Amino acid sequence: MTGLGVEMTLDRRAPERKMVYRFAFCALGAIFIALSYKQSDISEKRARELAEKHQQEELRSEGNVKYVQGQLDSVNKVLGILAANSDPKQVAAALNGILPKTIASAPTGLQPPAIERMTNKQLRDQIIDFCGQLRQFVKQQDDRETTANNSFREQERAAKDQTERQKLFQEEIHSFEYRHNQMKYDFNSKYKASAIMYRDELIRRLGPQPPASTTGRETAALDSDFVDTRFLDDTAAYLENLARKLTN
Repeated sequence: MTGLGVEMTLDRRAPERKMVYRFAFCALGAIFIALSYKQSDISEKRARELAEKHQQEELRSEGNVKYVQGQLDSVNKVLGILAANSDPKQVAAALNGILPKTIASAPTGLQPPAIERMTNKQLRDQIIDFCGQLRQFVKQQDDRETTANNSFREQERAAKDQTERQKLFQEEIHSFEYRHNQMKYDFNSKYKASAIMYRDELIRRLGPQPPASTTGRETAALDSDFVDTRFLDDTAAYLENLARKLTN
């Protein structure tokens, strides 16, 4: 707006442009008035929202204070009755009057997890079956490794020179890494969560158990990211041995 005013002052040779400048001034003035009104309306609306929120917080706090005060009055009343009377009936009546108010009702319709509702026999049988599946998984992985190693040895014997054998060796390294990562993924996605759940439930029922070995290899796959098929056999034996300790 200052620039337009200066332009009108300097441009005296073009009086016909003054109407254009005047119109521009009026338009800008109207825009500024509208923006000011909008800003004022937003500020007032925000202030009302904050005031209402503050009022609601005060009402909520006041209600909480009154509720706690009422509970304390009730407790003090019961304590007074207990101190002044030795009659069991009066004590029971006083407690019946105060307990429903101070002790929240236990939630209804909630049940322990399914594994905790199993009988010892049901849990033992399910874990033994799971250990059989885990051993089958280990056997499949070992068979796959045996096949891959035999194939590599045959190709290595058929290699024409050291350069070809070195190339085959590098390819086998990459192939082994892929197979191991796939085995680890399969175990983690299909077996690990169940194994941990069974281990924890067995310890909950049996109490703390001494380690099965000094190396901890039987729980390595459960407590870390290290997975080895040789250790998984120990994991299956560990879980099965604990399961067989459950009594009917």
